[in-house]
Amino acid sequence: MRESQGVAQVNLLLNRASPWLDIDSYLPYQGKVVIRNKTARLIAVRIPRWADLGAVHSRLNDREIHQYAVGGT
Repeated sequence: MRESQGVAQVNLLLNRASPWLDIDSYLPYQGKVVIRNKTARLIAVRIPRWADLGAVHSRLNDREIHQYAVGGT
């Protein structure tokens, strides 16, 4: 994980604590990852190529939010 100008970038969906985010990974058992934002303005998460993008959902305070997919095929 790294941060630049308020944008936190998550490359591996593994448990991690940092000054910007806390990541709680429930993979592969529950198929979910919880990201708790501490100070990041934006969060970019790399979704693995093997993941079904149609099954990826983003929530903020129990509300479904719009996500943006950039790059990849």
